[in-house]
Amino acid sequence: EAMGKAEEAGGRRGAANVLANCSVAAFLVACAAMTPAASAALLLAATAAFATALMDTVGTEVGQALKTPTVLLPDFRRVSPGTDGAVSVGGTLAGLLGALLVALLGAALRLYPSSGVPVVVVAAFAGTVVESLLGRDGAPWRVTNGHVLNFFNTLAGAALALLLA
Repeated sequence: EAMGKAEEAGGRRGAANVLANCSVAAFLVACAAMTPAASAALLLAATAAFATALMDTVGTEVGQALKTPTVLLPDFRRVSPGTDGAVSVGGTLAGLLGALLVALLGAALRLYPSSGVPVVVVAAFAGTVVESLLGRDGAPWRVTNGHVLNFFNTLAGAALALLLA
């Protein structure tokens, strides 16, 4: 909040955040319920969507709190912590840990085989890269609405998981 990067309402998340971060996964879970033959792949993709949302949130919060060097993708130009679209090593590693925990939980719950764990983590990483590129400060294609960015990053993570499944 002191950096000026907190969500509105003092950093509390609202219904728009929930919809942006959970709608892709909820849709995939509903599809899995209606198509049992494809349920493992759809549940893997739903887990990847949740892992992407978590990786993005954890990476952003930890990366900004650590105030470690941050860069913009794809050119790795150094920018101030909190710059839209910026990534840091600390934030990325924290986000990857969050994605890994979600992926392991999905496998432990037998939503998909354990071979799906790396798929979920890779898809989550890719989804967050997509968001960093779409929300990159100064980019001509920049998407400035955080909810739209969150929807697209979860969609990208889920889509990649489906492709890799």
